[in-house]
Amino acid sequence: MRTIMRVKFLFRLKSPIVALITFGLFTACASGQTDRSNSVVIPSPREVIASDVTVDNGQFISKTGKFQVSIAEIPSQTLDLGSETARAKGIDVGKQYVWRFENTLYTIYYTPPVDREGNTLPNVFEDMVSGSRKGVLRSNGKIISEKPYMFQGFNGVELRYTSAEGLNFVSRLFISGDFGYQVVGAYLGDKEMEVLDILNSFATR
Repeated sequence: MRTIMRVKFLFRLKSPIVALITFGLFTACASGQTDRSNSVVIPSPREVIASDVTVDNGQFISKTGKFQVSIAEIPSQTLDLGSETARAKGIDVGKQYVWRFENTLYTIYYTPPVDREGNTLPNVFEDMVSGSRKGVLRSNGKIISEKPYMFQGFNGVELRYTSAEGLNFVSRLFISGDFGYQVVGAYLGDKEMEVLDILNSFATR
């Protein structure tokens, strides 16, 4: 039985605004990630140094995540969501990259077709959407809209929601090949177009 994973993490933040965005993102969004293992013990996320990543011509490129996006910086934080067993075997079960700016924040979460122990387990799109939706509601967020989203020929879903603190989120979920992706932008004020420009630049490789 799949369960909802709740992630709580402390950050070294640059400003109170970024602190609010980060808190809202990781209680409303990251809590919506489904636990993709059969174990009732959910591994704690571990902060790691981003590896197999580069920044080239204004593009952040993740080789293991098989994607690129128009953010010309190494992530502020990288979380490894695998178990100790998977880590010991050197199996990549997925990572979550985080970029923090003054009034915006972005996170990209990718999941290969394995569970958190490193065992083969295909991504199920319906589980991804249901888990994200429940994560928003459990964090007292309000879903503004949910609509189909087409990405490179693959069907996806775009969720827009606000947190209890009034932060704005755009979350896009889809499967490309056999990898699952959740690409999220959070913002305050009039930064919607800036966030959408970044989300629209996302491409798999």
